[in-house]
Amino acid sequence: MFRLFNSNDPIARHLDDRLRNSSFPNIGTTCMIDAPPASTTDPYKCGEGDKNFYEPPDSTEYNQGARCSECFTKALQICPADSFGRPPTRKTKSGIVLYDLNNFPLNEYLLKSHHAFTDNRYGGLTFGEQIEDDYQNRSHALVWFNNKGYHALPSYLNVMNNLILRSKIADPKTAAKFGISTYSHPFTLNSDLLSQQSLEQRISDFGVAITILCAYSFVPAAVILYLVREYVTQEKRLIFICGVKPLVYWLSTFIWDLVYYMILISLTIALIKIFNISAFNSRVMTTRAIFCLLFLYGWSSIPLVYCIVRLFKDTGTAFMASFCIWMFSGILTCIADLMLTLYAWVPGIVRVQTILSRIFLIFPPYCLGSGLVHLMRNELMADFGLTVDADLYVNPFSMTLVGDRIIAMIVVGVLALIMTYVLDLDIRLPNIFYKVPPPETAVDKDVMEERHRILHSNESNQDILQAKNLTKFFRRTTGQSLLAVDHLCFGISKGQCFGLLGINGAGKTTTFKMITGDVHPTSGDCLLYEKQIRNQAREHPGSIGYCPQFDAVDGYLTSREALMCYAKLIGITDREHVVNLTLRKFHMESYANRVIRTYSGGMRRKLSVAVAMLGQPDLILLDEPTNGMDPGNRRIVWNNIIKAKKQDKAILLTSHSMTECDVLCSRLAIMVNGQFKCFGTPQHLKHRFGTGYYLKLRLEDETSIQIASDIIQQYLPDSHMTERHGTRLEYNINKSHSLSKIFGFIETNKTLMNVIDYSLSQTTLEHVFLRFASKQRDNSIANLEDVIVDDTTSIASSTIQSSFVQTTEKANNTFSRRSPSFVQNQNDNSSQTAADLRELPVINSCTDLVLNVDRPPSSISNVSSQQDEHVFRI
Repeated sequence: MFRLFNSNDPIARHLDDRLRNSSFPNIGTTCMIDAPPASTTDPYKCGEGDKNFYEPPDSTEYNQGARCSECFTKALQICPADSFGRPPTRKTKSGIVLYDLNNFPLNEYLLKSHHAFTDNRYGGLTFGEQIEDDYQNRSHALVWFNNKGYHALPSYLNVMNNLILRSKIADPKTAAKFGISTYSHPFTLNSDLLSQQSLEQRISDFGVAITILCAYSFVPAAVILYLVREYVTQEKRLIFICGVKPLVYWLSTFIWDLVYYMILISLTIALIKIFNISAFNSRVMTTRAIFCLLFLYGWSSIPLVYCIVRLFKDTGTAFMASFCIWMFSGILTCIADLMLTLYAWVPGIVRVQTILSRIFLIFPPYCLGSGLVHLMRNELMADFGLTVDADLYVNPFSMTLVGDRIIAMIVVGVLALIMTYVLDLDIRLPNIFYKVPPPETAVDKDVMEERHRILHSNESNQDILQAKNLTKFFRRTTGQSLLAVDHLCFGISKGQCFGLLGINGAGKTTTFKMITGDVHPTSGDCLLYEKQIRNQAREHPGSIGYCPQFDAVDGYLTSREALMCYAKLIGITDREHVVNLTLRKFHMESYANRVIRTYSGGMRRKLSVAVAMLGQPDLILLDEPTNGMDPGNRRIVWNNIIKAKKQDKAILLTSHSMTECDVLCSRLAIMVNGQFKCFGTPQHLKHRFGTGYYLKLRLEDETSIQIASDIIQQYLPDSHMTERHGTRLEYNINKSHSLSKIFGFIETNKTLMNVIDYSLSQTTLEHVFLRFASKQRDNSIANLEDVIVDDTTSIASSTIQSSFVQTTEKANNTFSRRSPSFVQNQNDNSSQTAADLRELPVINSCTDLVLNVDRPPSSISNVSSQQDEHVFRI
């Protein structure tokens, strides 16, 4: 610590002489004879000291011309080296250096030398100064002190008092034996004093901690992305079906995430070292504490992310939600803790802060943010202690700093890991929330026969898959219960493909989730070989193949790598041969080494089906397997499904393509409101629930339309026009008419009606489906069978004439129609599909959407449009 003085008045010369006297041990009481040490732990070492002042060579070369305006560089007052000389100095016995500024302008020197003595100059003495308001012109001795030094004022005032005392004693050697000791007691150093004196520094440290906290809030957001994708696409469920246990899955995931997280911690510590952030880098123990905080933040946050994966349905929402939750939970809790600290003087605030700080420990972001703030405050207190010769550094692992936060994050991480594991355990809790009603008795006879076969007959023992009274309730946001699946009973035996049909919301997806074990049924069981299906999947990996509704393959792998990975999970020994055979069966050899993310949607779906059939499982679950495929790839998938049936595999299929179900399914059921409304083979359903036959006519010109309509109404009065496309007409004819009668009528009148060609087919499976689909609750396509589709074609114009509107209004008065809908007719592509399938039977299918009305419109020929299809609201 440096001392300054300026003796420029003859009256104070006596004080100046005594200060210059080298016989004095010190300017204070240190190193006096028989004087007690200033500190028992770190006493001053008294030496010989200097007898005379040392005058540097440039002591008299003070640059009077260098003004303060020339001493500014980048907003700091830094003067050139030659702007002032160095004053004479002398070191005392205690090591204190005295500066003689007799020949230096005091104010100029203090300003110009400020940068060189920052935080090192705490006071000085001047003798003989004249005070402007002292009219008696007395000589004064002034004490200079730096108010940033807590002991500067009493220390330098005591120096002046000792100097005055010793100046009154004539003999300097005798005067050296006398001194005055000053004590500042009590002087309490705590965090409250620190916060008052260093508020700006604390706010700056808080900002650094919040910045780190915001950056590390991306960690859980990055972790949750892949997990949500796995959950939504059912990739995780597929992994479990392949035989991977939940404990193995989550431990491997957790270790993998921690390894990547350690890389982030290493980069953070490296940046702290590179930029030498003193609050984190000054002591080894502080650096270790920061490492523990960052590591345990990941230890606790990553498992917590695992627990909330099920709450999200898309990755974007999951990323933003998890980032905001972690960031704002940390910022808000840290700000609350800081504000309570600043207002600790208010009665009762300390108790509130203590309670809240204990509650906030369950949030890892709070533990990280507040822990960093406490470490910075500890470093600031320690640096402050050095200025007052006190050791204020506290072990950062103590409970008053980050010890409680470390323990809290360890506990939270362990509990989160246990909860993550429990959520995926096969624990079926008893139903105590829902009252399951008995199954309805007023159902279709075929459905009742299947239920009796499953529940009361020994025939079902031959089934590979059995569903016994599967029932599932859900709780709506309004608090009401929703019966999603209602007492489903069915079985699939060897060599059968069972089709599960129904519109969106009918309960197909929920049924699939109960079969795959993704959700537990409220009541009922699903058995594989008369054992619980989830137990069978664990005990016999590869017994179930599953193709989810979405592509459950990692886009960063190649198809060969993906198949090889699932082959290892299943436990296939000859993996190379099986994978090559699967690629060849699905015509994917040319794509085997390409990354899956570059595939088209149809190719990814085909790969998902290939994964489901890998290893020839006994039960194959296919959820819309050909969705988005072109006819060629669809043919390949259909051929493989038919081959699997011939190999005595049981297949459960859901699809929105009625043609696909008609071709592949041995039996099928249509679900409405969670119940089976019909059950049987496709031919049985078409025969039982069909409305007759469908007659398609192609006429020579539009002028023949009215003639043909009148003739058909005359000879077949109970027929209905269902579609019209230009000169193409379609009629629904009651099945009371025999085929011979219908063919005879057409052959007799085809010349009169100007018929170019015609075809006659039975009711399609799609007509049966639409008949039941209209009964679905909350159904947007209800009562489609009461709407007629009319797409007239004309090259000349694409506008809808007003006459059609008038005709439609007339038709509305005639036809029974319960709900208007937009209906789009699709071209009849079933013949093309059948032609593509060389190994499949020819499918007699009409258009994709056939809608019935009570009577055809009387005047509909005035509509003109382009050759493309149009949709009209009837």
